[in-house]
Amino acid sequence: MFLAHDGRLLGAQSSGHRVISYGVGPSGLIDPKVLLEDKSLSQPNDLCEAPNGDIYFTDPDGKNPKNSGVYLLAKNGKSKKIITDLVSPNGIKTSRDGRTLYVSDSEQKLWRSYPILGDGSVGPGKTIFEPKTENKASPDGLTLDERGNLYFTGRGGVWVTDADGKELGLIEIPEFASNVAFGGADGKTLFITCDKKVYSLAMTVRGAEWRTGIRIGMIGLDTSHVPAFTKLLNDSKDLKHVPGGKVVAAFKGGSPDLHSSASRVDGFTKQIKEQFGVKKIGRAHV
Repeated sequence: MFLAHDGRLLGAQSSGHRVISYGVGPSGLIDPKVLLEDKSLSQPNDLCEAPNGDIYFTDPDGKNPKNSGVYLLAKNGKSKKIITDLVSPNGIKTSRDGRTLYVSDSEQKLWRSYPILGDGSVGPGKTIFEPKTENKASPDGLTLDERGNLYFTGRGGVWVTDADGKELGLIEIPEFASNVAFGGADGKTLFITCDKKVYSLAMTVRGAEWRTGIRIGMIGLDTSHVPAFTKLLNDSKDLKHVPGGKVVAAFKGGSPDLHSSASRVDGFTKQIKEQFGVKKIGRAHV
């Protein structure tokens, strides 16, 4: 699963051979939308969204590894296989700037990286990390922190490397670690899913999703609309009201760069222009 830029939850459904998007309501998942359904897929496993909105997902084939691959699901709804040199592709993430794709291989017990090209496809990959350890637990999910460091599950716990794959340390886990993600109110809690357990670890760094944000200044907002505008922000899952001399909003969580953050609030800015008659919207990093 992956929390998309628009606040919806993306899922790879192996049995249905689908990529699905869900809304998140007070009582759970709502409003399912099928983004891709392709019976020729083996078993879609994991997925992520790039800063520009492209979706990447892994599709391992346990019966015939030659059919395994990594797919690009572009914003126009078209999909294509872009990686074929992995035996059992599993966890997947893009770098914060959207220029690199990281994928784990559960069969080869390693992690590879691929440069993302202008059309969303990738160039030749390379093995970025293969730890020297006797532990052969299969690599699985992965995540990044705000500094671009990588967190790989498998081979004995959660391995931490820099963006180039240089080993920084190992968080040893006695059980098989299947996935890892940052969370918590400030993004400084690392959650690790394991066999029948979930661990949480207080961190000094935030997850990549918390790295930066967007500050939105409203120019031309009639003062009579301020209460309604503030309520809109308070009701939003993605934005919050920032008190001050001007009525502004700050994007919660943030994104790797200004461009990708802006893409997440396009719908919101259109709404406030129409609803409140705002003439201009200024954006800046926060």
